[in-house]
Amino acid sequence: TEQGVVVLDIHLPDLHLPNYLLNERHMASTRSLLFSPEGNYIASGSDDGVVRIWDIPSGRKLAQLPHNGPVHTITFSFDSTYVATTAGDRTVHIWEISTYQEVAKLVHEQMVWKVAFSMDSRYLFTLSDDRMIRVWKTIKSKQCIAFACQGPITGIAYSVYDEILYLTASCTDNTLWQWQIDRRDEQRNVPC
Repeated sequence: TEQGVVVLDIHLPDLHLPNYLLNERHMASTRSLLFSPEGNYIASGSDDGVVRIWDIPSGRKLAQLPHNGPVHTITFSFDSTYVATTAGDRTVHIWEISTYQEVAKLVHEQMVWKVAFSMDSRYLFTLSDDRMIRVWKTIKSKQCIAFACQGPITGIAYSVYDEILYLTASCTDNTLWQWQIDRRDEQRNVPC
């Protein structure tokens, strides 16, 4: 809908009728929308510079998180402890879900288009227009390490295999790059 968010219940007899319209519209186009891993929250980000978080069962707005510029992406940590957002002012914000307080603001030199938490929420990966992938300690808000691709980066993914955290990037030059980030059985393998 225009600047609104509709939630559909696929178990209703008529899928064309919304279960409900979330109770507050954005003032501009909604660009990002994501359910929390448990499915009990939904977050929407808009060109109006606001992220709204709603409770799914009730449709009640739980929080309104302000940004200085349009919101591009939203991602929840896998345990739903944090939500990370990117804004048009080249920042990444990390919010604690239990309090809806900002716990970190990460500033980049270029626009940030993608963020992802590691499975254990210890690290946040950011991908920006400067062809850099940065690895941050989530709680300390400290940049640990950065990796560069020769061409613009189109995506990032990570995996844990044999107790090692791997980060992989795809680039527009048709290459895939992979880095070993962390060994789970060591105290710290990332210089952070």
